[in-house]
Amino acid sequence: MKLPREISPCPIVQSIIELRLAPSPNVPADAIFGLAYSRLRREFPSVANLPIANIPEQLRQSDPNLAYQPLHKFSKDNLSISIGPRVIVFACSPPYVGWEAFHREIRKAMEALLDIEGYVIKIERLGLRVVNIFDGPIAESIIFNVTSSPLPLAESQFHSTFVYQEGEFKNTLQIGNNVDIVNEGKAAKASILDIDTFKEDATGDILQNLWDLIDRAHSIEKRTFFSLLRPEKLERLNPVY
Repeated sequence: MKLPREISPCPIVQSIIELRLAPSPNVPADAIFGLAYSRLRREFPSVANLPIANIPEQLRQSDPNLAYQPLHKFSKDNLSISIGPRVIVFACSPPYVGWEAFHREIRKAMEALLDIEGYVIKIERLGLRVVNIFDGPIAESIIFNVTSSPLPLAESQFHSTFVYQEGEFKNTLQIGNNVDIVNEGKAAKASILDIDTFKEDATGDILQNLWDLIDRAHSIEKRTFFSLLRPEKLERLNPVY
C-alpha cells in the first residue's frame, strides 16, 4: 500500500517522542537542567519549569507515576523538548511540521543531550505517540465495524482501546467517536485516532539503535493510521504522494 506523504487538512494535534531513561549514577538530578540549558538554549530559547519540579526529588523518584515526568521545558515556535532525570520528551503541536523536519530537530537536540556525559546511559522505553482529531463522528469513515450492532453507534459517543503486538513494538490504539473535547480553548464534538507505538527493553539496545527504531516506530504508526481510513475518507483529505 502506497502511503501519502501528506494530507490536508492535517488532523495531527500532537506528535510526541518519549524516551524513558535508566537512572544515572553519575549526574545529579539537580545538575541536569544546567547542563541541558547550555546545550539547548540557542535553538530552544524559551525555557520553563514544569509544576512537577516543585515536588521533592525523593518523592518523585519513589512514586512510579512521577519518576518519568519531565521537570523543565525548552521551546521554540511549535516544537518543544521536556527533560527530567529519567525522561526526554520531544513534542510538536499544530501546525505539524512534517516528519522529516520533526526528525531533524529531534536528532539535533538529542545529539546535544547525548553530549552530557553520564546522562543517557540506557533507554528503557521508546515511544512515539500521534494524536489525530477529526470534526464530528468518524465511525463510518474508518475500517472499524460497528454496523453489525443494532445500536446507532455511528453517531454515538464511544471510546475503544486496543493493545497489540507488532513485531518488536506494541501499539496502543484509541478510537474516540463523537466525543467531547476542548481544542484551542473551545469545546467541541470531535473524533480521535490516538496511536502510541512503543518498545520496552532493559538491555540497552534501544540506545544503540535509536534512530533506526524511531524511524520504524514512525513507519508502524503511519501505516496503522492510513490502514484505518476508508478510501473515500482519504480522498477528502487531499493526499499527496
